[in-house]
Amino acid sequence: MMSNFKDYSVTVADTTELLSVWSFLENPAIQPTNQGTVNTTFFVDAPDSGKFVLKLYDDSTTTAQIKYEHSLLAHLQSADLSFAVPAPIPDAAGETLLMVNKNNSSLRFTLQNYIPGQPANRQNIYHLRSAGEALGELHRALGEFDSQGKLAHLPPWGELNLIHPLITNPLEVILREDNL
Repeated sequence: MMSNFKDYSVTVADTTELLSVWSFLENPAIQPTNQGTVNTTFFVDAPDSGKFVLKLYDDSTTTAQIKYEHSLLAHLQSADLSFAVPAPIPDAAGETLLMVNKNNSSLRFTLQNYIPGQPANRQNIYHLRSAGEALGELHRALGEFDSQGKLAHLPPWGELNLIHPLITNPLEVILREDNL
């Protein structure tokens, strides 16, 4: 297990250094998204290249799980879907998951295209119909992924004991009678 990068304060200067592996990103403007519960993400706006999302992975997800995620996203990107998929952008060496050591912490990160959009209005029948059609396409594409089960031997997704830094024993919380 790597040391937790959340204990390491990631600065804009750090993200600029991480982004340097993608040579097409010139003078990127970087802004924290202030979103997400597990991973740390930044919006990246490169005037000549477009908008992107830099994603730094938390230690609760294994490298094998991240590589599985990347292979699934690559599959979905090639599935001729009617909607965009946030597939990782490879560096010059073709890698989509990059790793660096910084202050005794291992940072694992990726870059993805920014996909503009907004949540569907659940009161709008047209939005619901579009969401249903998209889910149907996604279901078909997922059914075609890893049909031989070659990638299905992953450990369970996430470790319960790492669910939150303030909860050291989640089973104890569940078993406490005063929580009923």
